[in-house]
Amino acid sequence: MFRVLCPGLLVVCACAQAGRATADAAPPLDSAPPIDSPSGGTCLTGATCQSAMSLGSVSGDTGAMMQMASAYQSAWFAVRVTEDDHGIAGAKLELTVRLTSPASAHYDVFAYVNTGSDILECATPSGTTTTTGTTDQVKLRWGEGSIPNGSDDSRTVSIEVRPNSSTCSASEPWQLVVVGDT
Repeated sequence: MFRVLCPGLLVVCACAQAGRATADAAPPLDSAPPIDSPSGGTCLTGATCQSAMSLGSVSGDTGAMMQMASAYQSAWFAVRVTEDDHGIAGAKLELTVRLTSPASAHYDVFAYVNTGSDILECATPSGTTTTTGTTDQVKLRWGEGSIPNGSDDSRTVSIEVRPNSSTCSASEPWQLVVVGDT
């Protein structure tokens, strides 16, 4: 079950439930091929980049806004990162995606964004990934620099949570935090 948690925030959140894939299910056509995840098991779902659950939006340049989700299986999310600073000095759009795995299983997180045009990216991971203990973090940065480019750099970022094991437990979910302007 997906739970979207928003403690203490004035954020609109949505809930959804992911289905389970069978052990012999084929990987989604629009997702990157599994790099290090085993085939089958209860951790995989039929979720794809094209059917990603929307987490809403965050500003990429005018204050840290946050969206959160929690689940125990593979998942895809989409978040709209908006350009809201239209001042004389340009500001890059920034997004941090942080995934904390439970002690019993490890999950990887991948973020995808087409920085050149506003089309959905599902195949080539973006950003810089770091891992500390059970937390994986991806940082993305794009758009104008010190001189404004005169165009809207808002983009939809696709986020994939991929299991590293073939078993997972609903009682031990992973936690996803997406923060804009970081």
